[in-house]
Amino acid sequence: DEKGALPLRYLPFFIRVSEKAPAGIPPPCPKKKEGASAERRVVKTIRFFDMPKRQDIHSVLIIGSGPIIIGQAAEFDYSGSQAARSLREEGIEVTLINSNPATIMTDPVTADHVYLLPLTVKSIEKILSEQKIDAVLPTMGGQTALNLAIEAQEKGVWEKYGVELIGVDIDAINITEDREQFRQLMAKIGVGTAPCKIARSYLKGKEI
Repeated sequence: DEKGALPLRYLPFFIRVSEKAPAGIPPPCPKKKEGASAERRVVKTIRFFDMPKRQDIHSVLIIGSGPIIIGQAAEFDYSGSQAARSLREEGIEVTLINSNPATIMTDPVTADHVYLLPLTVKSIEKILSEQKIDAVLPTMGGQTALNLAIEAQEKGVWEKYGVELIGVDIDAINITEDREQFRQLMAKIGVGTAPCKIARSYLKGKEI
């Protein structure tokens, strides 16, 4: 707008980094100074795009991450609660499932419908039979939610109830879960990875 403030709905799309700072712009991460002419890394150009709202999605199911475990902690509680907040601001009805009551996302004010149920396909089917859900967002619940989304997909639950997965697709989850598929994809698109081999047994590990 005229004041230079960007609406919250705008997302960073492209960032180009310059080695020299324009006058009057402080560096976000200055290099170690070696003299008066020390170079500084600054963000020079930021472009934004307005993410269009899908008019065919009126209700979304968010799958939580369940108990806090090693490698999957409270950050998913934060991301899930913020996702619910953002969706509701857009006028979308939010249903949330999580088995852990000691979370922010299970607060009654976070979503329109909160289910404290085990994170199982049976629980998902119960919700889908009771609520009219257009789409499910599994990326806010970490590995637990992604695994549940895959299991529900394999059992035909999403297709049965006409629910679309948003934010990710099953093929992408499977590729990132399979280290060999992931390595092959990185090689295909020219992204370097650490040298690696896969061992599926103790003897194979010793051989490697």
